[in-house]
Amino acid sequence: MAHAPLDLSPPDDELRRLTRSLNLLSESLTTRENESHEITKQMSDLLTMGDILLSTLNLEHLLGEIVSRLGPIMYARGVVLHLYGRETYSPWAVAQWTDIREPFADPAISKSGIKGGSNIEVHIDPEGDATLAVTTKMSAITVPTRRPISSNTSGKRRALRAPRLTPSPPIYTPHRSRIPQPALRELDGTLARMAMQKHKIVYAEDVAAIYHERGEVWAQSALETGYHSVIAVPMLLQDQVIGAFILYDDQARTVTQSDTFLLTTAAIQVAMAIQNALLFAEVKDKNAALERVNHLKSQFLATVTHELRTPLHSIISYGALILEGFLDGELTQEQEEHIQFMVNRAEDLSGLVDEMLDLSKIEADRLEVKTEPLHLEKSLQDVISQLKPMAQNKG
Repeated sequence: MAHAPLDLSPPDDELRRLTRSLNLLSESLTTRENESHEITKQMSDLLTMGDILLSTLNLEHLLGEIVSRLGPIMYARGVVLHLYGRETYSPWAVAQWTDIREPFADPAISKSGIKGGSNIEVHIDPEGDATLAVTTKMSAITVPTRRPISSNTSGKRRALRAPRLTPSPPIYTPHRSRIPQPALRELDGTLARMAMQKHKIVYAEDVAAIYHERGEVWAQSALETGYHSVIAVPMLLQDQVIGAFILYDDQARTVTQSDTFLLTTAAIQVAMAIQNALLFAEVKDKNAALERVNHLKSQFLATVTHELRTPLHSIISYGALILEGFLDGELTQEQEEHIQFMVNRAEDLSGLVDEMLDLSKIEADRLEVKTEPLHLEKSLQDVISQLKPMAQNKG
């Protein structure tokens, strides 16, 4: 009895499913490889940025470098950095970077007429303090008591909820800020304070969706400016918040764990670089103050020695005239000894005055030491002459 051959080939639909699975696996591996390459490039750029920031000691240049390098590394359209002091509600330093491309809804950029390239602005208001010291400018902003965070079944972190933040009113002394009002945008301040109060990165992946869902004021302001996603990152120094930087984009974007890792690393680098620049400014100012004090000391010595020399030279000159017999009458031996003693002491004082001027030579390392023979007998006679009056008074 003849049997039909068995068909062991898989069905067409099974082959299609297998092919589709292999294609999906290949696409996934390609995507992960591209992401890994991109993260490696970002980390390399971040390390380069850290080296440049730590070698930049001028505060204004440093802030400009920070915002202009963070933007391209994180593929942002705009970056704003705020630094806050101990008792100030408004920032004492603001840095802004904008990637100027078309289209962009920011009215300030539209009016500028600039197409292509980037725009950097840095504004500093030291409040009349010449030394931007860490002790006076970089201190913690009070962090409100943290409430337990409700569970999120989706596994994603919640977006920004500005109206729910109820920070305690700050205590500060009002003053007229020297930062231009256009640079003090309410949107930047609101987002910066959110991140600073939470001590962690806060973000909105899709500002338009948040605005349509909850109608929040900051979201409306962001959309009117042309921003569709925002990320606010706090900067901490010795566990104290010193400010924040905000990244804006004109498109909605997904914030990944890699993004938060890169931004956290960048925040640490930025805080350390700012601390170095401020400490350098403080040391530089103190050195200038010491130089001023040293100059005043030199002026004081020059004035004092001049005022002392004039009467001493008069005493020495008139004493020499008396001893040389230019006055009528003769001197007794005792009178001559007293006048000679007076002249010798005046010459000693004149020598001390000259030695005071040698201080400047000592500081400049230009004092020369000369060895000369000492006439011991004359020196002992001078000592006896100095002590003889005191001995006679005591009997």
